Amino acid sequence: MGDGQLSLKRLLHAALLVVILGWTFWPQPLHAQFFSPGELSKSHASLEGDAHCNDCHSAGRGVSNDKCMSCHADVAKTLRQKTGLHGRQYAGRPCGSCHVDHRGKSHELTRWEPDAFDHALTGWPLSSAHKKPACNACHTGKNTRGNPTFIGLGRDCASCHKDVHAGRFGNKCQTCHDDVSWKNLDLDPFDHDLTRYSLKGKHARVDCAKCHGTPAKYKPLEFDACGDCHKDPHRGKFGTTCESCHSEDSWKALHMGTRRSHAPAATIRAT
Repeated sequence: MGDGQLSLKRLLHAALLVVILGWTFWPQPLHAQFFSPGELSKSHASLEGDAHCNDCHSAGRGVSNDKCMSCHADVAKTLRQKTGLHGRQYAGRPCGSCHVDHRGKSHELTRWEPDAFDHALTGWPLSSAHKKPACNACHTGKNTRGNPTFIGLGRDCASCHKDVHAGRFGNKCQTCHDDVSWKNLDLDPFDHDLTRYSLKGKHARVDCAKCHGTPAKYKPLEFDACGDCHKDPHRGKFGTTCESCHSEDSWKALHMGTRRSHAPAATIRAT
């Protein structure tokens, strides 16, 4: 064997020894760099190292959607239900076609511009007053991994807005309200029986403004006694229990059996 061949053989042995020693004593994350195309993103940093390759990759098939979904169960749910951005726009597509890793810790797996995002792609177009709040004013939740998420927000009003009626009028707020302004009310179909004061007799035929005023005032509104809305033409002579003589069917239809023993007939006729 010539000196040249011997030197090359020794060089190869030395290189192999360096690799073995390096594999044995280098920090674990560096092992993966022998095979890895690059450092993982910050969100996947815990998966760095050759021991975790199979957490995301399937041998011979690259990144597996099924393995992605084993961690991202919230996304998996929207794909099954065909809801939200992923379920409506990206069902059936490989996760890696949008979320490319191994580009370093400074690389964001999800890159988007909130101001340019078309919310209609989620199946919930934002209109009128809903366009004004910042994204995180509505999307305040966190996923199972403890990270902020845009997934899982309900579409019913109470998922964002406090129900000032405490459930008394059901959950279809749009029956009375619109998304231009909460104070814009359409009360034509409103069922007053749902309130604490059911409208009966002539009360049912009175315009809302007669009791609630213009601009309307709905709360607090006193209604415990007739005098809260009606002027007392008797100036308190007969007390406050108007229903002793009057009814809601007609103010002029009188049943005075109880009053006749307390006041002269002439006095009653005079009033």
